[in-house]
Amino acid sequence: MKINKPLAQLLSALWILVFHLWITLTGSVAERYLLTIGYVGVDIFFLLSAYSLADKELSWWPFLKGRLITVYGKYITFIVLALLVNHWSILRAAKAASFVDFFTNGGGSFLWFIPAILILYALYPLFLRWKLPQKGLVVLAGWFILCFACEKLTGYNKIFIFANRIPVFLAGWALKKYRAPKWLPLLCLPIGLVGMYLWGFTAKLNVPFKDFFFLFGGLGAIGISFLTGYIKTGKLVKFLAGGTLELYGLQMVIGPKVVMAIYRLTGSKWVTNLLMILLFTLGSALLAFGYRKLAEAYHKKKTA
Repeated sequence: MKINKPLAQLLSALWILVFHLWITLTGSVAERYLLTIGYVGVDIFFLLSAYSLADKELSWWPFLKGRLITVYGKYITFIVLALLVNHWSILRAAKAASFVDFFTNGGGSFLWFIPAILILYALYPLFLRWKLPQKGLVVLAGWFILCFACEKLTGYNKIFIFANRIPVFLAGWALKKYRAPKWLPLLCLPIGLVGMYLWGFTAKLNVPFKDFFFLFGGLGAIGISFLTGYIKTGKLVKFLAGGTLELYGLQMVIGPKVVMAIYRLTGSKWVTNLLMILLFTLGSALLAFGYRKLAEAYHKKKTA
């Protein structure tokens, strides 16, 4: 059973976009539930990151260098944009660029998942080359013990929004490596949806440590991601999916300003939501396309 990666990427990005910028239309339980669990988009992203690299031979520095150029480079671009558009101070920008903001404010930090995924990218090649049997279970046990001890002994839990995504990241590796049976990922979906409703929507599960409810989001992400394998898509989805990182960055820098401008212009929540999705999705894809062309031009000039 495989994942339609472009479709899963696009779904995750759109869900995060809606989570942050959607104007509530009805206030119904169903709408509020789907908006509240928009964080599953992040879980899908972490799952895909590990899944797509699980069977590759990764040399630590070449791999990390490539991710720093692409992912961290774009992160710095968005920090500069925030400096210009949102009138950040140099100190705030420096804290974001150095990850001080991430470790201090966790999920409230600027584009928190970029520092988080870069940390995992730095560790993942080492994990893949580790010869220890049952290394996945060892890391999972270490994750639980460290999170529990960290919160109980020090009270620090700022980055648990990241730490509680480590299990779904490991799941991405395991599902690719061990070729899980078709029924296993699909079984995760109803369990995840019910768990998120009970402990991520009506209440927040913060035991045995803070933000533990995100584990149910991970289960939902597994089910949703593997369901995309049954859907065929074309070049348009692939093109739009190429701008998922840009989509995340743009919505956090200029999203609220754009949504309010559209709403003042149209006066319609429905139209505002639709235009918001179209503008950010297409704009991000075009931005990513331009970035790729610049990178290709630079590479050709460098190797000429």
